[in-house]
Formats: sequence, structure tokens, C-alpha cells
Amino acid sequence: MRSVEKIKSAVCLPQDTVRRMVYSKPRVMTDLQTVEYIIEKKCSIARFGDGELDLMNGIGIKFQKADKNLRKRLIQVAESDDPDILICVPDIFGSRNELYGKFVRPAAKWWRKHLLFMRGKWYKHFGCKNRVLGDTQISRFYVDVNDKKRTADYVVRLRSIWQDADIVFVEGKNSRLGVGNDLFDNARSVRRIICPPENAFDRYAEILSKTVELTSENDLIICALGPTATVLSYDLAHFGRRCLDLGHVDIEYEWYLRGVQEKVTIAGKETYEVSDKIEACADVDVNGIIYEFD
Repeated sequence: MRSVEKIKSAVCLPQDTVRRMVYSKPRVMTDLQTVEYIIEKKCSIARFGDGELDLMNGIGIKFQKADKNLRKRLIQVAESDDPDILICVPDIFGSRNELYGKFVRPAAKWWRKHLLFMRGKWYKHFGCKNRVLGDTQISRFYVDVNDKKRTADYVVRLRSIWQDADIVFVEGKNSRLGVGNDLFDNARSVRRIICPPENAFDRYAEILSKTVELTSENDLIICALGPTATVLSYDLAHFGRRCLDLGHVDIEYEWYLRGVQEKVTIAGKETYEVSDKIEACADVDVNGIIYEFD
């Protein structure tokens, strides 16, 4: 840790102790409880992670520049209490031992630092209402988790969400959900709306309009579009569309299939957390495209 970060942590630590006592702790379901809730309620989900909170602070991230309107919309979604939309945040509010028991050490250490700076800034907004939240990590179920033996059973329950569904993916150009694996093979059909891989929110009005136009209330929309997906899931629910913001789920499944212990690049798919480059994926067709933004 750099000296500046050490100083910041030393200053913030006593403040965080006070915040723990002052602010209500968000009530967050586990990832498996979140899956069961989605299956039972057939709701939409909108997920908040570190990227969304950075953008709410006016800080751009690797594939989405800071945007005042995006910031405003994310705050609107965060404060929503619509029963048809499950708001999700990371399940990181337990004790230090619980955090290190759940996540591998580098991830646990990272989340502790994240919470140190964000608890009083944004998470207080999620905890101030009498509501239960889902776990953002629903789609990040393998590589950062200590108990990898549970993954096979977890994936079975996760896949049951879209059993026999007519799926429409709204995804970045290089996300390629389900391409080259069997994650979504139990769906009845798969169609795709291909969106810009970076700064998708610049085209938000068009993405929302085209998704509503090309889908019906019977479709299950699965969105992998970074912070834009958080807002899109919320808005689509108000157009009578069920949308699951499940970014990163395909990459996590690829890591699980490979049995890796750390994040690696996946050929032909965007893995921003590992590399800015896309590894070539020869002779793999992306089927079911019904619209692609230029």
C-alpha cells in the first residue's frame, strides 16, 4: 500500500468506526438467497458495485466515463423502493472475520478498503430504508470466493432462473454471453442486442428505445453493460419488461469451468479486470443478433 493510501486509511479508520455506529447497516441477502428470491418473485434486478459508486462520486471507470446524468440516474435507482426491482449491493457488511471467511484474502482486503471510504458516502443511503437488498456478487460467484466447492450447486440454481426462457441479451460488443459454453443452453431461445463496448451510456436513449421495441413482456432480458445496465434494468421494469443486470456472469462461469484460482483472460471475450485487449477467438459465431449499434 502506498504511503498516501496508508495516511488516508489512518485518517478514515476512526471515522469508519463512528459510521458503523451511526448508520444503519444494509440488510443484504447472500448470493444464494438472492437467486432464490429472483426465482420466487420473478423480479428485475439492478446491481451496484464499486464501479457504480465511483460514478456516483463523479469518477469515471475503465469503460465508462463520468457523466452527470448517469450519476443522477444511479442515485435515483439506488433510492428506489419499487417492489418489482431488487436493488443489489455487495454483501460486505459483516465482521472482519466474516469478510475474510467469505472472500479470498486479496478480495477481502480490497472490499475492506472500499467500505472504509464508501460506508458514510453512499452505503448509508441503501441502509436507511426498511428493505432487504440482494447481493451484487450474484454474478461473481467463483474466483474471489473461498468456498469453491459450493460453485457447482450454486450454478445449478442460478441457471434455473432462465430455465426454458426466451432470453434477450443486451450486451457490449465483446461480452458474448454464453458463446463457447453451456451457461444458457437451458433457455428456450437466445437473441442479442449488441451495444457499444465503451461509454454505452452515451447511447442510452437509443439502447432503451430499441430494447423496448424488440422485446415483449414474455422475454427475459439479461443485461451485461456495466453501469448502464443498472439504469436500464430499472427503466425496462417500468416498460413492463423483466431485466436482470448480470454483468460478468459469463466470465465468472468461464473461470469456474477452467478451475483457475485467479483471474485470467478468456479468448474472444472482454476481461477488463485482467487486460484491455481482446484475445482472438477464431471461428466462433455469435448467433441470434437482432440488432447491433454501429
